[in-house]
Amino acid sequence: MHAMRRVLVRVCYLTLFFTACARLPETPPPNVSTTPAQGKYIPGDDAETIQSGGQTRRYRLHVPTAYRAGAAMALVLNLHGLNENAGMQERLSGMSAKADQAGFVVTYPEGLGTPQYWKIGPNEAGVEDQDFLLALIRYLQAGLTIDPARIYVTGISNGAEMTERMGCAHADVIAAIAPVSGATSAASAATQRARFR
Repeated sequence: MHAMRRVLVRVCYLTLFFTACARLPETPPPNVSTTPAQGKYIPGDDAETIQSGGQTRRYRLHVPTAYRAGAAMALVLNLHGLNENAGMQERLSGMSAKADQAGFVVTYPEGLGTPQYWKIGPNEAGVEDQDFLLALIRYLQAGLTIDPARIYVTGISNGAEMTERMGCAHADVIAAIAPVSGATSAASAATQRARFR
């Protein structure tokens, strides 16, 4: 059963579908305390932090073997589930190996709290985590050659819920989403429906 789940998860992760949300006016970039120099990254793995909303936020980054500065690549944000972390999500999804095969950059951001999770909810709930993910995108765009038209978000369980929030709330930045095995609360769904009326 566990092996079948892993196969299903990997298949789902490989299929990014375009979000049904309409494009919105561009989201102003959140403040990030430091900006990497273009060309900072080379192919391989990094575990790093950035400052967002006055907090230190962690993420893992995989730059594919085919990456060359100046040649724009897609970026995928891959979000962990409840009580998991970036390293666990990297192993579960197997997406770093897929990034090497298909030629895209993948990052594994981490939620906060004990257990670690993404804040999902109606109205303003979860804005702190959304701001972190937007800040991370801007930060990576400063240090890597990222195609702004190919920024995607995927995640499992609680990460799938945040994937849906990012796709609907920030369709000006996110080109497509692929939530895996996650649900949207009735309150959150009602908020998103009201937003697009």
